[in-house]
Amino acid sequence: MPLDSRIRTTRLVRIEHEASDTKTFYFKDPELDPGKFVMGQCYMVWVPRVGEAPLGISGLDKDGMASVTVQKKGTVTAAMHAMKAGDLIGLKGPFGNGFNIPTGLGSLVVVAGGIGAAPFGPLDAGMAEKVTVILGAKSHRDVLFEKRFSDLDIDVRISTDDGTCGFKGFATNCFEENADDCAPDLVLTCGPEAMMKCVVDFCMRNGIPVQASLERHMKCGMGICDACSVSGYQVCKDGPVFTGGQLSGMPEFGRYKRTPAGTRVPL
Repeated sequence: MPLDSRIRTTRLVRIEHEASDTKTFYFKDPELDPGKFVMGQCYMVWVPRVGEAPLGISGLDKDGMASVTVQKKGTVTAAMHAMKAGDLIGLKGPFGNGFNIPTGLGSLVVVAGGIGAAPFGPLDAGMAEKVTVILGAKSHRDVLFEKRFSDLDIDVRISTDDGTCGFKGFATNCFEENADDCAPDLVLTCGPEAMMKCVVDFCMRNGIPVQASLERHMKCGMGICDACSVSGYQVCKDGPVFTGGQLSGMPEFGRYKRTPAGTRVPL
């Protein structure tokens, strides 16, 4: 049976508090091959007696210790926040296409808003000659992975809506003001879709290659139910990472999302 199509169970090894409403959950997944995993892929994580949700993989080491970083904002994620080490979860995946980072890259810039920093947990300074991460958050209490990235000698720049840490303003403003200094050869972004739309539009206007990780409601995770459809694409199968060229051809990007019932509504 293919890896993606079945639930395999594992127990939580440890849980770490990351930000005001965000925790990282660590567990062993011997069936996830570090050599094949691509940053940006996700699991469907099942919580017994509650349900399942798509969660970006925020870490994986050579010994098979994987992690997901979870913001408490729904039924499944709230149930996870109530769990403790030793509790059982189910996994399907990894699903989707991750970020495509070419070898020999000069300057890589990551623009992450809030929990959008989670898929970049596996980021490494060796992915480019120069790696810059712009972390956006509502306040200093919500900044995610600042120490993790700083410990890797990555250039970390913080922006907060209330100005309690770093640049006062949105991550998009911080990115645009630092774009000349960073001179990106590639931009990766994840976070609120309105933020990503601004980043993608800026990059497309300035001829900068860009990739963005989209979030949509997922039920099956395998392209069957079409719940995660966006302008003819299925986020679970065709994404979650899309190029700027693909996103420019998606009228729904930055404008609409879909309810669990599939109804299209404005963002």
